[in-house]
Amino acid sequence: MANTVTTFEAWGLGSYCYFNVNPAVVSARAYEAPQVAGVKWHNLSTVSLGDVGLITNVINTTGPTTPTNTTPATVTTYP
Repeated sequence: MANTVTTFEAWGLGSYCYFNVNPAVVSARAYEAPQVAGVKWHNLSTVSLGDVGLITNVINTTGPTTPTNTTPATVTTYP
């Protein structure tokens, strides 16, 4: 999301990784957004499918790393 965005709201999003061609791939984040009052996120999840691939943070630098056992990593509200 561009830093020029001033209003946005999202609910119930999921991002999945499945890097079967190269399981060593690591994504720094599933979502990226400017930290401004009008940008709000609710109930975000990330999942590593098939134990291949990794997402380090759910949004920006917030949230846990995806476990490799298909358990979701979640952020309830952001910021």
